Amino acid sequence: MSEVCARKYGPKLITVAAVLLLCIILPTAVPAAQTGIVTVPAGPFKGGDKIAIIWMIPGNLTGNVVFSDGTHTVDLGLWLSGDEWTVPSDVTSDNCSFTVTGDITGDTGISSTFTVDNTAPEPGSIDPNVPPAATNSHPIEVMYSGAADDPAAGNTGLDHVELWYKLGTGDWKNSGLTSSSADGTFNFNPADGEGVYHFALVAEDKAGNRSAAPAGNGDAQTDYDITPPTVTIGAPSATIAKSGPVFYSVTFSEPVYGVGASDFNINTTGTANGTVNITVVDSAHYTVTVSNITGDGTLGISVKAGGAMDAAGNGNEASDPSSTFDVDSTAPTVSIGVPSASITKSGPVTYAVKFSEDVTGFAANDITLNKVGSANGSVAVSAISATDYTVTISNVTGNGTLGITIKGNAAQDAAGNGSVINGPSNTFSVDNIAPTVEISAPSANPTTNGPISYSVTFSENVTGFASGDVTLNKTGTADGSVVVTAVNGTDYTVTISNITGSGALGITINAAAAQDAAGNGNDASAPSATFDVDNTRPTAAISAPSASITKSGPVTYTVTFSEPVTGFDESGVIVDAAGSVNRTVGVTGSGTTYTVEFSNLSGNGALGITIKADAARDEVGNGSEVSAASAVFTIDNTAPSVAISAPSTSLTKGGPVSYAVTFSEPVTGFIAADVALNKTGTANGIVNVTAIDSTRYTVTISSITGDGAIGI
Repeated sequence: MSEVCARKYGPKLITVAAVLLLCIILPTAVPAAQTGIVTVPAGPFKGGDKIAIIWMIPGNLTGNVVFSDGTHTVDLGLWLSGDEWTVPSDVTSDNCSFTVTGDITGDTGISSTFTVDNTAPEPGSIDPNVPPAATNSHPIEVMYSGAADDPAAGNTGLDHVELWYKLGTGDWKNSGLTSSSADGTFNFNPADGEGVYHFALVAEDKAGNRSAAPAGNGDAQTDYDITPPTVTIGAPSATIAKSGPVFYSVTFSEPVYGVGASDFNINTTGTANGTVNITVVDSAHYTVTVSNITGDGTLGISVKAGGAMDAAGNGNEASDPSSTFDVDSTAPTVSIGVPSASITKSGPVTYAVKFSEDVTGFAANDITLNKVGSANGSVAVSAISATDYTVTISNVTGNGTLGITIKGNAAQDAAGNGSVINGPSNTFSVDNIAPTVEISAPSANPTTNGPISYSVTFSENVTGFASGDVTLNKTGTADGSVVVTAVNGTDYTVTISNITGSGALGITINAAAAQDAAGNGNDASAPSATFDVDNTRPTAAISAPSASITKSGPVTYTVTFSEPVTGFDESGVIVDAAGSVNRTVGVTGSGTTYTVEFSNLSGNGALGITIKADAARDEVGNGSEVSAASAVFTIDNTAPSVAISAPSTSLTKGGPVSYAVTFSEPVTGFIAADVALNKTGTANGIVNVTAIDSTRYTVTISSITGDGAIGI
């Protein structure tokens, strides 16, 4: 035997690995002269087992014990009976024996055989479906099969199978459950509580060889779960809707199955309603869709208890009610305020627009501008809040009226309901026509110091008309002070007082003197009719007498005043007389022209007239000034005398022959018929009178015929 073998199989106690070899000591013939007997238990044994070797020899003889496995032989030397020997781990022969040597005769003693098994048994396998992947039941059935000893290693026989477990990542533990069957079922009580239980088998044969200790996660596992799944519901995808859909994210605390629409309650208020559909995101996450929404109120959802099952068969707990969302199927209404101005020429004019709830999307193109006449403008919208807006109409032109209408679906509430139509609004007038103005005749004409008033009428109500808006039109030295008094919105009185001077006064209303309600300034008026300002005394002009000489009259004077007067009569006439003349004075006429007549004249002398101061008064009461003395006329009741000169020749055949006739005073009316032709014989002729002046005349006798004498 080599040194190596001696070291392996020497008398030391050696613990061996679990390599199972079956060693059988075949009996040999024991000679009669044997000196010792070796006895050991039959086994089986495995490497590392300690065997008490008992041998007997006659008397006090001693001997050695020799081990043999058919390949190796080891002399254990002198062995004390009862000492233990450790079975080597690498026994490779089924023929194992101990023999005693050194007997008296030198023969080998009686051998003792035994079995050695160093091979661990197969623990078998656990059915992956029993236990289930998850369960809420206990005990937990664990089914196994295939546990066996290795026939090639001697097959000393399966002693038992043990069920081992660990909870989660904990340590492996022996469950205490064993079975001597190669196939079987363990009923495991999960006393360590909930969690994932991992299972493994450990087998032991009759030699005491054990299969490998459990490692990793074992052969099978089950999730022992007696906790119901909980469920949380996310916020709705919209806080308000009119028809949906609205989505909820539903999350279970663990994967579940069996979730359907019937497992959900729809929680309603008011008239709101809808239908529920379920979409699987994964086994723990679902999307609940609420669609076909109608009515008004609120909607939400909740999960019923027990509708969903986890892998262990636990039904879910009921959820809390979800957050709700508003269901709004009612269209927003809208009101339009009155325009900020009832009349304008260019704007801007605003309307306050108020919706019954918060809206968005309201813009200028949602407004219809209602127009009458040529009025027009630009529309803009500005938000004050989600319910209140201002509609501004600017760049206003033309004439007529403007208003607005809010179109249907002009704005949308949070649920998407379009607003209802509203309109037409109250309108406002657009006026770009300037007011016109008319001025009446003056209240009096003429005047000395007034007051004189004019009625001023505008074509429409105006404001702002004041004294400074009136131009006083003046001629001569006339002047005065202007005051404006309102009668009403269209009618005003312009009063001119403190009038001085002489001339004419009138008024003109300036352009933009007043403004209508739209702000249009008036057109300038035409100049008014004027009135005369008369602070000048009338003067009187006296014509020449109607005759420069008379014997009895009548003789008249024309008295012309510088302006119409009244009150002029005989008392206003001063008669300027010379000589002794009797007369009657009368005055006739009116206005500016009067006749002063002298009649019933007698005597001889001269008369003339002077108009007294204040003899007459003009229209405004100015007394007339004293006139200059008139030309006089002569009252002559003495006949003129006449002197006839000698004829221009004392003898003639056919003439002409003239006489110079001289009157004692100027005369008129002297003609040929006033000459008597004094004739003798057959003499005759034709008389002609030629005036040299009013006192001297030439009487000519021509076409003389006959014979005799002629004179006049």
